Amino acid sequence: MRPLLSAFAALALASQIVFATPPKKADDPIQTYEVNITYVMTLCPMIFHTAMNLSETRALQASGSDPTALESPPSSAKPDEDWRGCIATGKSTAKKDLALALKAAKNAKSKDALRNIQVAFFTALDGISPGFEERKISYEQRQQALNDKVNEAMTRFDVEN
Repeated sequence: MRPLLSAFAALALASQIVFATPPKKADDPIQTYEVNITYVMTLCPMIFHTAMNLSETRALQASGSDPTALESPPSSAKPDEDWRGCIATGKSTAKKDLALALKAAKNAKSKDALRNIQVAFFTALDGISPGFEERKISYEQRQQALNDKVNEAMTRFDVEN
C-alpha cells in the first residue's frame, strides 16, 4: 500500500506543477533563458519519475499482488508521451531563448558560456531516461553529474558576463 500512496502523492505534486503556468518572460533575455532552463530541469525529471511510479503501481495492480490497491484514474495522455513532450518543448524553447540571450550577451566569452549551458542542458535532458538495466544508484549518480555540469556552465557564464 505504501508504494501506491507514494505514487499518488508524486502524481498529485507533479500534476500541480504540470498544470502550473511556466515562468513569465522577463525583460532580460538572459534571465529568461536561465529561468526557463531551471524550470525545465525541474519539471521534466519530475514528470518522468511520476510516470515511472505510476507504471510500477499499475503493474502491481495488474499482477494482483496488492489487493488493497485503488484503481488509478484514467490518464488523458500516456505518461511516456508526457515526459518526452516536456523534453521536446524544453529544447525548442531553449533554442529560441538562446538566440535572444546571445544577442544580449556582453562579449564573446559570455556567448561561448551561454552555448556551453545549452550543450550541458540538452545533454541533461537527453539523460533523463535511464539506460537499459541501469542500477538505481548509477542512475542517480549520472543524473547528479549531468545537473552539476549545467550548474557549472551557468556559474561560468555568471563569471564571464
